[in-house]
Amino acid sequence: MSAARPISIRLDERKRETLVRLLLEHRFQKEIMELVRRRAALAMQFYNDGLGKKKLKLIESLPENWLPTENSIKIVFGTNEFTELYFNGDFYCGSSLRGVIAKTDLPKKWLPIPQEYRQKPFRVYEANEPLGIKFFQLEQDQKELEARVTDASALARTYIWKTNTTAALKEAWPEMTPFCANLEKTIPFSLPAIPTGDLNKAFNLPVRNKAA
Repeated sequence: MSAARPISIRLDERKRETLVRLLLEHRFQKEIMELVRRRAALAMQFYNDGLGKKKLKLIESLPENWLPTENSIKIVFGTNEFTELYFNGDFYCGSSLRGVIAKTDLPKKWLPIPQEYRQKPFRVYEANEPLGIKFFQLEQDQKELEARVTDASALARTYIWKTNTTAALKEAWPEMTPFCANLEKTIPFSLPAIPTGDLNKAFNLPVRNKAA
């Protein structure tokens, strides 16, 4: 006889990390992707502003692949340190937001860059310029979201790490059931063939109540 039943799996470090990521993705995916959209739009504004209308028009007139391409630009805000902005709105590698979204959510975007801009920043901006204000507001919004994600991650870990199996986690926190389903599998199993007739005869089964 064959049947199917959901199984409970043991939670190791990797599976717990997966549950945390799924939980954070559920909670913050929309906010993170909106921040990505804003970062990508701002990168394009810096690109257009740094090149200017004349150079942009010249670039558009060139054959495809005539110029080298880059997936980001470097901007300086009144100091010697540069800031890199990705055209697809991606975050820096150290950002806690990067681990919440899948890499496939952020396909790279490549744009033509004149040779003279590949080794130096596009432009030096002051912090109080319109684009500078937009950039620093975006940076502040990102820091606030990163702090919220970090706090939520720590909270999830506090309880997910207290259980050893998906069954125990679901019993303690039923709302985690759909996230555990991503890890659990439904497997077929076969009941053992037991000669119940012979066994019952050998042991005088089933048990009958004795008369009072």
